[in-house]
Amino acid sequence: MQIKIIGKFLHVAFSAFLIWQSIILIERITVNPPNNINSILVNSLFVNLFITGIFTIVYSFPIYRLLSDRYYHITKPLILKNICNIFKVELFRKFLLITIWRKSQNKKYYFNGTRKGFNEFITYTKRAEFGHGFGFIIVLIINIYLITKVLPLMTITIFTINVLFNLYPFLLQRYHRLRLNKILKYTVANN
Repeated sequence: MQIKIIGKFLHVAFSAFLIWQSIILIERITVNPPNNINSILVNSLFVNLFITGIFTIVYSFPIYRLLSDRYYHITKPLILKNICNIFKVELFRKFLLITIWRKSQNKKYYFNGTRKGFNEFITYTKRAEFGHGFGFIIVLIINIYLITKVLPLMTITIFTINVLFNLYPFLLQRYHRLRLNKILKYTVANN
């Protein structure tokens, strides 16, 4: 019980720290814009890491529930499938599996292979979708703000990293639930 409370406190503290660091970073970028490609890339990476990191709080608190279950329900699967095909989300998923999620213990953490694991995995996808979705929106707003400061290369770099760090994972979570819904319908029909 105490470990969970400590974990929640650490997530809140970490999120607050990243909010503070994000404000400092954006202020520094606008006052003293990076002038070489390396510093543009590093600053763009940190903007995305800090903002996306703020939403790790979804793993301690069910803030993903701020959006209704209706939002998470996929009502137009064909449109989602087409969007995922256009963005090559399956290729992104395979890339993650051979790089970041290569270890079997990582895979088991998210899905343990049991029927109960389906519901836990669906909850995980909702949490991750919420975090990446809001991360994408906030980084996009920051990007629009930086455009007004006439930082074209910086905004292009931030946007590109935002697509990779947030838009693709956001789409991937919806894609996972689309695939899980097919499996769940099949298992219900055969029981």
